[in-house]
Amino acid sequence: MDNTVLVRPVRLVPFDLGTRLSVDLVEKIRNYLVGKGYELSFNRRTSTLLKKCELDGYLCEDVRFSIFSSGIAVITILEDEYPIDDYKHFSISYNSDRKKAHSELFDWKHRHSELIRRFIQDVRSIVQEGQQRIRHSGKETFENQGMSYVMTVAFYSISGFDGQYSYSRLPDWFKRNVAAILDPALLYLEDSSIFSNTKDIDLELSKLIDEIDCGTEYMDYDTRNNITTLMSWSAVMIIGKPSLQDIKDYIDIEINVQSTWYYVYCLGHDTPRTLKEVKERKKSGVDIQKMINHLESISDELYTFDDSSVPFRYVNINRGMVQTSGLEEMIKAYQKKLRHLAELMSIEDRERHKKFDSTNEILLLIIASLQIIPIIDGRVSEDRMWLSIVVVGILILAGAIIVHIKNKEW
Repeated sequence: MDNTVLVRPVRLVPFDLGTRLSVDLVEKIRNYLVGKGYELSFNRRTSTLLKKCELDGYLCEDVRFSIFSSGIAVITILEDEYPIDDYKHFSISYNSDRKKAHSELFDWKHRHSELIRRFIQDVRSIVQEGQQRIRHSGKETFENQGMSYVMTVAFYSISGFDGQYSYSRLPDWFKRNVAAILDPALLYLEDSSIFSNTKDIDLELSKLIDEIDCGTEYMDYDTRNNITTLMSWSAVMIIGKPSLQDIKDYIDIEINVQSTWYYVYCLGHDTPRTLKEVKERKKSGVDIQKMINHLESISDELYTFDDSSVPFRYVNINRGMVQTSGLEEMIKAYQKKLRHLAELMSIEDRERHKKFDSTNEILLLIIASLQIIPIIDGRVSEDRMWLSIVVVGILILAGAIIVHIKNKEW
């Protein structure tokens, strides 16, 4: 019997508001949201999964906002569910739709683009008013008019399929399409592809899918038999028939991961990378160490929730989203750069102190030599006073040479 694959994509687009949010800033944003009539929806369950989220609500029925204390705002767009009749090759239609939707968002031509743009502009103006310094990523000049990327989480089900949705029991044709979605490059449909249309390279994509090895085992991050959750760097697939609460919780976990990922990404772009930039920004070694420690505290909180009642399957799903996002590796890379910068600053400080110490030694030598003059004056006649000056000069010169040789060897 033929099947139809049902897909519901959810797009996540993070933005940087420019700086961390104080209590006063959060209150100003809240007043703005209330004044605009936007729906605020925040409860214990949401606050547990959205760690350090200050404000959460809806701009309209299918556009949600989540604003975090870090100054990151994540816009979530709930797209309509749609069927794909060519079920054996559904990844072609899905990846093409995903690529098209991402392109529309990047070009600010999505049906919700204007609503999102106005919202981000308004909130940024509230946050950035009177601020002495704004993160570079909090400006519209950053990357794609203040937008960096779009992440899509998608929910899949198969009409007419009565079996369990555990990965091992899924049909082979579905597994082949899974591979093509987790790695869109297999069909030349990744977002970063230089090809505007696969027809340009004359490929029959359905044949590419038929040739994919369906024996590859993917990690299923859900422990239940009625849902399979698969992930890669570019995609999150929830396959089965999750409840409405499951869907919301899965989205919350991904929003939280994306807010952290983008915050670290923005910190990386805002961090001095050379000694010249350190001096221009008037940063000290202590400032650099604080940045390293801040990244360490972020890393420590990646896999934990503050509420012990969070189900283990959510902990597992969160772990998968973090690991496949490359967030840990990005944090370590930034820490490594900062430690290297701190070491360069330390070396420069040692060189500066070394020169300062040399100057002090020479000054002490001069003072000691000058103290010898009265002694010499008392032992020589007036017509040989020049002798004391020569002796002192020789002592100073000899001392300076010794100090120079000692410091050079050191």
